[in-house]
Amino acid sequence: MARALHAPALLLAFCACDMPPPPPEGGGGPIVIGMDPPDGAEGVDRLLELRIGVDRPLSALSVSRSSVRLLSGPERRLLSIRFDPARSELIARDFHGHPLAPGVLYRVEVEGIRDLDGVPMAAPFRASFTTGSEEGTLPAAPDVGFGQVAPIFAERCASSSCHGGSRPALGLDLSSPEAIRATALGVPASQIAVAEDLAGAERPWGGISGLAIVDQTAGAGRPELSYLLYKVLGDPHIVGDPMPPLEEGGLSRAQILLLSDWIFAGASLR
Repeated sequence: MARALHAPALLLAFCACDMPPPPPEGGGGPIVIGMDPPDGAEGVDRLLELRIGVDRPLSALSVSRSSVRLLSGPERRLLSIRFDPARSELIARDFHGHPLAPGVLYRVEVEGIRDLDGVPMAAPFRASFTTGSEEGTLPAAPDVGFGQVAPIFAERCASSSCHGGSRPALGLDLSSPEAIRATALGVPASQIAVAEDLAGAERPWGGISGLAIVDQTAGAGRPELSYLLYKVLGDPHIVGDPMPPLEEGGLSRAQILLLSDWIFAGASLR
């Protein structure tokens, strides 16, 4: 299958102040910057994972089946859709895992998505591709266990002067599975409450309050609701500095993707 370049990682735009930044000047909303398969592609595998790159993080409230549509003639496929903030991609699959029909022109439409300031995209995105005869295979879902992310926490986060020891910063302890379970999984991020108080009626994060440090719901995680992930990305909506601190070099892209996939896979501590 022909493949487009994946969207780049979120720009590491850092904010050291305690106020969320204002919306972008001019009010420009999110822009689609690429799609896999690319517009006009032919012979696309029928078992398809559609990836749509955008230029900024999105409000989770704006990502739904009404915002990403896959159509052929009058037929509309039922999709499962999520947003991956680490890759800055909308990811969609057939809801039931069924293959698309062979030799059919499909249309992709994206509209109504909003960024974390609530600004909507200025114009809908439309593209198309044609399926081939081969079913192909879907990419495997991330299967990342705690053993793969534990070294990141141990080496970059859980020192006694930060998120470990007897008085971990902001009550977030990343030094052990037990500490993570107690202070991170499903626990609202304390800095978000501060940001909302400072921002008044203009809530950051697309209107979502109390973002979990690591969101975990019934074994299926949502990286787009993980404040920890936005902190390591250095998103401009965070309060204070990105983590790990800039003078310590931050996390590598590979480490950030691993954390995102760990959360999506359920944030297992085994």
